[in-house]
Amino acid sequence: SPEVARRVSMGVLYHRPMIPSARRAAALWICGFAAVAGALSFLYRDSYQQDGGYHFLFARWAWAHPDTLVDVWSRPAFTFLYSLPAQLGYPAAKLFTVLVCAACAWQTWRLALDLNLPRPGLAIPLLVLQPSLFLISIETMTEPLFALILVIALRLQYAGRWRAGAVVAS
Repeated sequence: SPEVARRVSMGVLYHRPMIPSARRAAALWICGFAAVAGALSFLYRDSYQQDGGYHFLFARWAWAHPDTLVDVWSRPAFTFLYSLPAQLGYPAAKLFTVLVCAACAWQTWRLALDLNLPRPGLAIPLLVLQPSLFLISIETMTEPLFALILVIALRLQYAGRWRAGAVVAS
């Protein structure tokens, strides 16, 4: 509950003892996902829809055309964060999406721990094995980044850091 979250200090919430085997299992799930998704990003060199290509091009040319950093269609947060990997090419931008999805899985697992769910270890496979997430994990689409932003905002809100959560979510 929000009232309980306010009473819990950040030190307790983020530095409570964690079972090493649970952390190891989470890391194995995420590494396995990243390995498979990374391989798929090289096997399937193109995108299954045009949006991924457009978002990549917006990010690639963001510094030459700064108006793309504030354009609604190019999604400013995505364009700014992907502008560096996009300079290295389309495969690098796709691999960056794999890293974003891995970070989203890690943060989702941490949220499940924070919420004291009965089986927090299932949060990772239930997230990364969804066909829709797995499909866009090797694309330059905006959804994985905004899923990561959402889970970080949720963790901040649960920790009682309402303003920080609102800033991240906005």
